[in-house]
Amino acid sequence: MKFKNKTTGVILEPSVPMVEEMLKKNPDFAVYEEPSPKKPSKDEKEILEKVPDSEDEEEISEQASDSEPSEDAPKTKASSQKKPDSEKKASKKGE
Repeated sequence: MKFKNKTTGVILEPSVPMVEEMLKKNPDFAVYEEPSPKKPSKDEKEILEKVPDSEDEEEISEQASDSEPSEDAPKTKASSQKKPDSEKKASKKGE
């Protein structure tokens, strides 16, 4: 049998019968019954059915690799758009 502390929420499961009896009499503890496992609702079942299987994951990864940009495509980076230090200093002086 398990007991839950009413103030802290701590759950105790005593292995000694004498302690179990003491907890039953203690007003700070209540008998704790574990909640039964929740069954998925109708909406959750539909979502779970739409989750791809491992075979579908391989197909998805193949599609993703096919859609990656080719090596010939131009590469752009934010760092290539930075102003040189001399331009930064000149713009600060003009402000």
